[in-house]
Amino acid sequence: YSVNIVFDESSMFAHKLTKAKESIEQIISIPTKMKTNKYKSLQHQLLSILLLSTLSSCANARYGYHGGGGGWAGGGSGNGGGQGMGQTSTSAAMNHGSGTHSRREMMQLIHRLIDSHDDVTRYYNETDVGIESYTFSDDPDVAAWIQEHVSQMTALMTSYPENGGIRMRDPLFKAAFDFSNFHEMSVTNTTDGVRVVQNLVAEVDDTNTKACAISIIKEHAAVVSKFAAHGRSEMRKNHEAPTICKNAPRKVVAAAAADPILRLRLGLRRLKL
Repeated sequence: YSVNIVFDESSMFAHKLTKAKESIEQIISIPTKMKTNKYKSLQHQLLSILLLSTLSSCANARYGYHGGGGGWAGGGSGNGGGQGMGQTSTSAAMNHGSGTHSRREMMQLIHRLIDSHDDVTRYYNETDVGIESYTFSDDPDVAAWIQEHVSQMTALMTSYPENGGIRMRDPLFKAAFDFSNFHEMSVTNTTDGVRVVQNLVAEVDDTNTKACAISIIKEHAAVVSKFAAHGRSEMRKNHEAPTICKNAPRKVVAAAAADPILRLRLGLRRLKL
C-alpha cells in the first residue's frame, strides 16, 4: 500500500484527515508475522473503509456537506435580489459573500451570532408566497454580523452546489439549498440589521414544487427565529423538511449527474460511510 494524503493544513478537515492517515499507516505497519490470511482479509476491509471515509471527507471539504450551524438571521435562498438604496442583490452578495470568505470564517461568524443571540431581536410574518422578516440588534457589532451573515448565505445559496452548503446534516436546511432555485429574496440593510422579503419565484408552475418551496421558506424562517431565541440549544437540533418536497424536482439533481465528485459523495452517503 502507498499512503499519500495531501491537504491544506488550514482546512477544517485537516485534523480528521491526519487521523485517517495515521490509522491507515498503523494498520499497514503491523508486523508481517501477525498477518495471517484471516488478518489480511480484515486488514483489507479496514483499509477500504478508511480510504472511502477519507475520500468522503475530501468531498465534504469541496462541497460543504457537514454539520455545524448556519443559515440563520434571515439568510436564505434566492435567485432574485433587491434594487435601490440600502438593498443588496444576489450578485452583490456574491462579491461580498462566499467569494471572499472562507467556510471557516462563515462558521466563526455563525457561532458569534449564536453566542450573542440574547442581543438579537427578530420578527417575521408569513405571506401567501413566503415571508417578511426583520432581524436586528442594538449592539452595532452584532448588527454588522447579522448583515454580513445574510450576505454570505445569500451568496452561498446562489452558487449552490458549486460552493457547497451550510448545515447540510439538517434535512430542512439541505432542502433549502436543494430548492434554492425556486426562491427569490430581497435584502435591505438597516442601521441596526436587515429586512428580508423571501418569496416563491413567479415562474414556478408545478403545484408540488410551489407548495414545497413556500413551506421551506416558512419553516426555515420559524427555525431561524428559534435560533435567535434559544441559541445553541436549538442549533444542536435537526429539523425535518416538508414531506411534500419528497416528489418535487431539486436543484442538486442536475449537478450530481454532471459532477463525479458529487456523485461519489452521494453514493457514500447511501452506503452510510
